[in-house]
Amino acid sequence: VDEAVQIRTTVINSTSNAQNYSGNATVGSSSDLVIIKVQAWDASALEDPANWTVTLGGGSALTASTKNFDTAIDFAVAVYEVTSPPTGTPAVAVDLGGAGRACQALVWVISGHDTGTPVAGRGVATSYSSDVATRAFTRTTTRDNNVLVSMLGVRETVTTSEFSLSGGTLISAAKSQRID
Repeated sequence: VDEAVQIRTTVINSTSNAQNYSGNATVGSSSDLVIIKVQAWDASALEDPANWTVTLGGGSALTASTKNFDTAIDFAVAVYEVTSPPTGTPAVAVDLGGAGRACQALVWVISGHDTGTPVAGRGVATSYSSDVATRAFTRTTTRDNNVLVSMLGVRETVTTSEFSLSGGTLISAAKSQRID
């Protein structure tokens, strides 16, 4: 993974009450690995990402490599991985299957990745809890230059003094946003 390039871009950040959301990613090469994380605060019964349709560049619907939701909380997250992506500025389109309350999509474009096993450790330490002060995540790497990509959704307004990450180097972070 020598000289890997990681670009994190927020391509959708909407609090619109809508079913469909879209934005554009920037992909430099068809040999890049694209990781798309979609989180949505949606209406009852739509919280299962199995009801969502997510596409990149107008292609076929992507299958989530990991997802999490709780029927008691109308908030869900799904992660999609795309190898051999379309290049340029392909559209990231999200259809929640019904009117949602908000949607955010983050895209990582990674070049120089291990094409044999580009992503490992999916679904580690994923859960939903309300009123939790801390959440631990443990992951080790086996090779130099590996990149750990972690994602955290926070449902309430969080200020810098209330929210912190520790235990490593934070390369980039999405802007926290209240979605309700």
